[in-house]
Amino acid sequence: MTSLVELLLIRRDSAKGIIFIRGGKEETLSYGELLQRSSALLRRIQDKGLQRGCEIVFLLEDQELFLTWFWACQLGGMIPVPLSASASEENKRKLIKVFQKLSSPYLVIEDERFLGQWSDEKQSEEQVEFFTKLREMTWVTGKDDLCEGPPGEIHRPQQDDLAFIQFSSGSTGDPKGVMLTHSNLLTNMKAIVACSEATNNDSSLSWMPLTHDMGLIGFHLTPLLANMDQYLMSTALFIQHPTMWFQKASDHRITTLASPNFGYNHFLNYYKKNQAVGWDLSAVRLIFNGAEPISARLSQQFMEEMGSYGLRSNAAFPVYGMAEASLAVMFPPVDEPLLEVRIDRETAIGELVKEIFEESSELAALSFVDVGMPVNDCQIQICDDGGNLLPEKTIGEIQIKGPNVTSGYYRDPISTDKTITVDGWLKTGDLGFMRNGRLVVTGRKKDILFVNGQNVYPHDLEQLIEEMEGGKLRRVAVCGAFNEQLQTDEIIVFAIYRGSIQSFAPLAETVERCIRERAGHEVGWVLPVKQLPKTTSGKLQRYILAEQYQSGQFEQEKEALRQIKHDAVQQCEAEWSEDETEQVLQCICSDVLNTGPLNVDDSLLDIGINSLKAMMLVSAVTERFGIQFSIRQIYSAPTIRELANLVRTSETESKSVIGKAEYLPYYPITSSQSRVYMQEQLGGIVTTYNIPVALSVSGSIDLDRVGQALRTLVSRHESLHTSFHNLNGEVVQKIEDQVSFALDVVNGNEQELPELVERFVRPFELSKAPIFRAQAIRVVEDRHVLLLDTHHMVCDGISLNVLIEEFIILYKGETLGAVPIQYKDYALWSIREQSMERMERHHSYWKKRLERPIPVLEMILDHIRPTERTFEGDQIRLSIPVRTVRRLNKLSSVYGVTEYAVLLSIYTLLLHKYTSQTDIIIGALMAGRLHTETSKTVGMFNNFLPIRQEVHTEQPFIDLLHKTNDTLLDAYDHQKMPFEEIVANCRLVQDRSRNPLFDTMLIFHNQMDRKVDFEGGGVRFSQLDIPCTTSKLDMKWDVFPGTAGQLDCVLEYNTNLFRRETMERFAERFVQLVEEVATHPERTMEKLEMMSLEEKEQLLRGFNDTAAEYRREATLHGLFEEQTYQQPEKVAWRMDSSTLTFKELNERANQLARRLRQKGVRADVIVAIVMERSAEMMVSLLAVLKAGGAYLPIAPDFPAERMGYMLQDSGATIVLTQDKSLSELREKLGSWHGEWMNVSEKSGYGAEQVDNLEPLGDSRQLAYVIYTSGST
Repeated sequence: MTSLVELLLIRRDSAKGIIFIRGGKEETLSYGELLQRSSALLRRIQDKGLQRGCEIVFLLEDQELFLTWFWACQLGGMIPVPLSASASEENKRKLIKVFQKLSSPYLVIEDERFLGQWSDEKQSEEQVEFFTKLREMTWVTGKDDLCEGPPGEIHRPQQDDLAFIQFSSGSTGDPKGVMLTHSNLLTNMKAIVACSEATNNDSSLSWMPLTHDMGLIGFHLTPLLANMDQYLMSTALFIQHPTMWFQKASDHRITTLASPNFGYNHFLNYYKKNQAVGWDLSAVRLIFNGAEPISARLSQQFMEEMGSYGLRSNAAFPVYGMAEASLAVMFPPVDEPLLEVRIDRETAIGELVKEIFEESSELAALSFVDVGMPVNDCQIQICDDGGNLLPEKTIGEIQIKGPNVTSGYYRDPISTDKTITVDGWLKTGDLGFMRNGRLVVTGRKKDILFVNGQNVYPHDLEQLIEEMEGGKLRRVAVCGAFNEQLQTDEIIVFAIYRGSIQSFAPLAETVERCIRERAGHEVGWVLPVKQLPKTTSGKLQRYILAEQYQSGQFEQEKEALRQIKHDAVQQCEAEWSEDETEQVLQCICSDVLNTGPLNVDDSLLDIGINSLKAMMLVSAVTERFGIQFSIRQIYSAPTIRELANLVRTSETESKSVIGKAEYLPYYPITSSQSRVYMQEQLGGIVTTYNIPVALSVSGSIDLDRVGQALRTLVSRHESLHTSFHNLNGEVVQKIEDQVSFALDVVNGNEQELPELVERFVRPFELSKAPIFRAQAIRVVEDRHVLLLDTHHMVCDGISLNVLIEEFIILYKGETLGAVPIQYKDYALWSIREQSMERMERHHSYWKKRLERPIPVLEMILDHIRPTERTFEGDQIRLSIPVRTVRRLNKLSSVYGVTEYAVLLSIYTLLLHKYTSQTDIIIGALMAGRLHTETSKTVGMFNNFLPIRQEVHTEQPFIDLLHKTNDTLLDAYDHQKMPFEEIVANCRLVQDRSRNPLFDTMLIFHNQMDRKVDFEGGGVRFSQLDIPCTTSKLDMKWDVFPGTAGQLDCVLEYNTNLFRRETMERFAERFVQLVEEVATHPERTMEKLEMMSLEEKEQLLRGFNDTAAEYRREATLHGLFEEQTYQQPEKVAWRMDSSTLTFKELNERANQLARRLRQKGVRADVIVAIVMERSAEMMVSLLAVLKAGGAYLPIAPDFPAERMGYMLQDSGATIVLTQDKSLSELREKLGSWHGEWMNVSEKSGYGAEQVDNLEPLGDSRQLAYVIYTSGST
């Protein structure tokens, strides 16, 4: 069989045929009758002068007319071009574009009035001209063309002749004519029959349009090939009466059905149980599902609903295909249950997919369906944009190849060249990945949005919206519109809604919240539409909506929604409570959180309160109301109304106010300063505690203004003109009245910058103020680098932020208010505070937390730990991507924990996985600014706290997270205890090689923006990274919120303990574990992986892939002899100071081998070797092999019983040993009656002949025998 014509001729005598379902009645047309009618119509066509090869476009809704015309064209060698008969504007445009691509087209329609439907006053000039000409080449057909008559002249086509042109449905805008030959079609139809196991006992029922490849090829031509009955109902009938589809399937015992997603959805929306009385669907064995991304949820819902009528759950048959493949590309095995594949929602194109198996990970998962393996005679591959083949489980473009695949697009060489590669692969434009040799389709390449560096699948968001509680928006479309300002795609949601814009606005807000919470994306707009543009097969035409949006067609709706939102905000502005306590709390929260007025029921957690803000809030509430208040209460009662209730019921506590300090020539230093001072003295005068900053300056900078601004800062903040002295063994600080400060200006080019920066950062002499320096490097006229440096004795991270903010204000020429509190005021207050009785509860807390033996972190080191602590270090920088950060934020929100608790829990788990320790202490940095008036004070406030955690990996990660959060909240409430006193109370054994209590820290800098980036006075300042060459601990993490939403991580490590490559791997594993937790927080900790799939693959397979090409006939001793010949004087064996060259070792082994042969050693004879590692052992091993035997190594210290068993079991009759072991062995093995050979004596080697022996045996004979330990 070489053509469709031949197929129809073969079926002329078949009893099978087509049953047209027309509402309440059915009409049957046998395949023979179809041949007769088509042949008669062909005669009339030929009589009209239409020739073989002309293109006949038909717009026919009646299925019987459609098929008669289709087969008349086949029989006469004309080229059918089926198109949808819809009179929509989109179809008008498509018809014009199709005719422009054809050479000699002819149009067939059902009714002359049909053209009238295409004519209206809105037509363009081009359309008017086109439809005027179109009338001249139009055939109006009808029932008269279905009557019998004389047959036409049948043309017998060749297999490579064009059978018909399937124009694309236009889902991407410009229709392309897919050329399908008889060979293409028959190849694929045979594959469909084979892979679906179809027989002539099957029957099919379809409502898919015949203009679609599934309708025409899948449910007309393929049933014809299989010689089965085919039932056809029109798409319009299905839309009007969807339940008739299954009613007829039940009535006629149909075995094969088909529908895309929208058909299932439409059916379920109209289905009522009382309409299904008596249904029997047990005969249905396959329901094809394709044409659009398959919804596993919808398919499963549909199958479950119909299961009560006998429909088998494994009848669902998800497939993948396209017109370019003559329909089918991938089929699963028949009777296989539908296989859902869930992957990480954040997986990008080109990335290795990460499968998600836990049901509770639904929010992180994208759901797809496995569509099986390639059908017969079709090949598939997944490639990147460059055409390079991608490995399994990597998302890329699907490409196909085979005799079923089109050779190109009709009269469109440009599209053909773009689509088909030089080696014949067709680029489908679809995305997917292979999984165990099977395909998972993820979407249409042109539909994928690229939002903030992440791929977003429209059908995924559409499904989330349709699943929203209440189900008020069932029909939606998501597309992207490029936002020029944001330079990224903006998500636009269109929803069918026929109510008012006012009633739509709350639904739009719900959609925005749904996408934000469930997928982590911000939506640009949610807009109402009356209908969604779709193709005849139900595919959404998202590009039409995108074009309409970009052209401004929705501006009116946007403005209306914008106004509604504005009005709602105005109406919902916070109202001041009438309750006095609530009013005060409203003011405090607004001030501390730097927000507008808050309603009494607004959640502070939703606003984004962090640990520092929470501490400041506690301080403000405590000061204002004079009560005992804790940070834990903020998180347990996060609204103003709840806080007010706590205030009313809390115990009073005497206020502790930071007052102005009296003048003293010297002031005491704080515990924080004392810690820094002692550590610096311990490490020598180095730059470990310097805080350098580099600012790149673009534009015309006024260096005089820079210098003046910096002098003002030094004068304004007493800490910067403070010096430190040792008086009578006590370190004190002195506020200097007059200090000299000047901005240093030097010249330098880009290449010299690193050296200039390194030279600038140098130790401070703490006894001389100011402890602050600055330098401007002039690179070129409009490019400078401003360097600032200070010391932790007078500054911390927040202080640095304050200094930079104030520098900006001063450089702009603006004024600053007075500093409320200077550091000396805080220093005196803190010392008084430490002596008060209220500190007792803090002492008790830390004593209890640390009463058990203190664990020491047992990380495997690359270098031996020095006996004295060192501070040489380096840094590694990397980032946690935005998509993962969004999940971490979601995790902290869902479980009501801080972001820091999430990161600290992950780091604790990482350390456990590295050390196997279950008791771990990690240092936490406390900002120490517990009073709101210290927020603008420059000084050293930091305190360190030991956060002790127990890890039990059989528990879920969530358990560790809750415990960590509780531990942190308790630590926050007891942070007034200085670190030095916590250490003193522990009575640790002093270890000068380590930091007390902990060797590592993780600091989350959520209290400030890490990067400086601002404009002022005509210049732009942006912060540069300065290389770090010190490390205060073994390892320290600093995590900063990035400007684009990522987390920037800096790992500082001690280079005297770790190599850089070790720490790079450690850092990568931390980020990998963060990703694992963000994706699978509910997993037990033992199942959370710190290694990526690539690293695991390398460890398990890459490093163990020791296979190498070698001469299979070669022997071990033969290879050694070759090396001896090539390099005789090179050292072959070395132990301590003893060596043997290849020549020496080879000659001695030859001597011993000859002696062994004399004693009967031949192939497979076992010789025991009982000796310690030595030159004699190497000689003995090689000698046994050269003699042709096999060696059995036995350790001299083995028990006599075990040694005797090995000798007896192996059948060894000769033992080679050494002087020092011989007598002891003879005594130990007195019952053994073999021969002992002492190879320590020269006589043991026998003959003087030293040349190589004639080989015995080959590479397949026994070489050695090893006995296992016998533990089983």
